[in-house]
Amino acid sequence: MQAVFARLGQLDPDIAVLLVIAGLIYGLFGWRIVRYLAFTDALVMGIILALGVFEYDKRAAYLLPAFPVATVLVIGLPWLAWRFARWSVAIMCGVAGFLVVQIVLMQYETPLAVRLSLGFLGAGAAMALKMTLTRETAIVVTALHGGWLFMGALAIMAVHPDSFAGRLFNSLYETHALLIPIVATGLSAILIAVQWADMERDMNPIYNG
Repeated sequence: MQAVFARLGQLDPDIAVLLVIAGLIYGLFGWRIVRYLAFTDALVMGIILALGVFEYDKRAAYLLPAFPVATVLVIGLPWLAWRFARWSVAIMCGVAGFLVVQIVLMQYETPLAVRLSLGFLGAGAAMALKMTLTRETAIVVTALHGGWLFMGALAIMAVHPDSFAGRLFNSLYETHALLIPIVATGLSAILIAVQWADMERDMNPIYNG
């Protein structure tokens, strides 16, 4: 957890504004545009993996054809996400389930094999829920997405201790590391409530004429 927020703190403060906007989009409108969000996630993941390929290629004395591999990742993953929308959304939910388990277990001394096993169980459960309760699962996953994007924005603003957000984030972080996931979950719960109300309104025949 510390390493993640330390890396976020190195980003430009303007990125925090983009994360807040993205968090609002994911958290308030996620279930309506989940296909586009899965495409966006795939694009971001492709860029991150491509940068990792270039970094590895640099360290490994150019053993990889870095540019072709990076191009395939940046173009291929978003294309697959758009072409196979149902599966890409399910995979997005699976990744969210895996990461939630890892965040919970991060506070404990747990063997890597146990973390991975429980993470894959969480991923499988999230994907099964997506196939069964399509809208409801999309709401939960996109709201969690939005809540953690807000926390990322706070982590970036925390490098400016004179700001209110910086003081708030630092107080939470220094009090107990577990409070950060709790706050992110609380924000996500608010976003879930908003989206859920929107979904029920959309499904209510009174509002649909």
